Amino acid sequence: MAWGNALFDAHGKAVSSLTMYNAYHDWCIAQMAKGLGKKEIYDRFIKNATNYRHVIWPEKKCAWVRMPDGSWKPNFAPTANQGEQDGFCETSAAITTFFVPHDPMGLAKILGGADAAAKQLNGQFEVAAGYNFHLRGREHGKAVVDYANQDGTGAAHYFNRIGHPWLSQKWSRQVLNKNYSATDYKGGYNGDEDQGQMGAVSALLVLGIFQFDGGSGLDSSYDITATIFDKVTIQLSDKYYGGKTFTIVTKNQAPENVYIQSAKWNGRALKSSLLPHKELVKGGILELTLGSEPNKKWGVGK
Repeated sequence: MAWGNALFDAHGKAVSSLTMYNAYHDWCIAQMAKGLGKKEIYDRFIKNATNYRHVIWPEKKCAWVRMPDGSWKPNFAPTANQGEQDGFCETSAAITTFFVPHDPMGLAKILGGADAAAKQLNGQFEVAAGYNFHLRGREHGKAVVDYANQDGTGAAHYFNRIGHPWLSQKWSRQVLNKNYSATDYKGGYNGDEDQGQMGAVSALLVLGIFQFDGGSGLDSSYDITATIFDKVTIQLSDKYYGGKTFTIVTKNQAPENVYIQSAKWNGRALKSSLLPHKELVKGGILELTLGSEPNKKWGVGK
């Protein structure tokens, strides 16, 4: 059964995380349909892409559980000391709140605007830094940021999509250093590797590129943060991209220099923290000048 397009199981138990996931899945289907010129299919699925709004309680600024009559579940909270929180799969409501990869600004509006959304998530990262951004004692429901499971692996890059790229630069590096560190036995993957996704996330953090929408958008872009290398070259596929190369070069590379001061794409100033996929696959050189303090004026342009 459903209420306001929020999903419930056969026992009347709300499945809020499934509502959130399906909103993204339907958006992905709509993108493919649009690309194939299937307008009827696109129209059918794109309207479901906003269903996530039905399980985020604006008053609480958080994903929540709805009862079958449409009311919000009483005595609920953003986290719980258990393996998975009621209504959420291997995660907490606090984490799932920010799983809207297809509509980041739409989510920000519900949370009170871009500044308010950034402040809320930044606060969660500050708490999560104390437990290295992964699950707490095998209790997914207790975490507010969790890089040990798929639900939360795009959280640091949400800031990029709402006009606060310096926070993506800050937290993506801290996640890399703390959650994916291989300096001791407790480092590396702090959770299930799950078909290579966690390793893929660590590789993208090292390179300083990420696709917040999962690469499913027709005009998908890469989120740019600072790579840990002086220079890195990626060989593009012979089959799809003519065997060209994509190279990232950094100036002032140092462990403390995680903030991008300025950037150039093929010699021209790049003012955005997003590099379109269609540009990247043409091949070229991305030059990044780094520093130890955030440049809040870079990355917010187009």
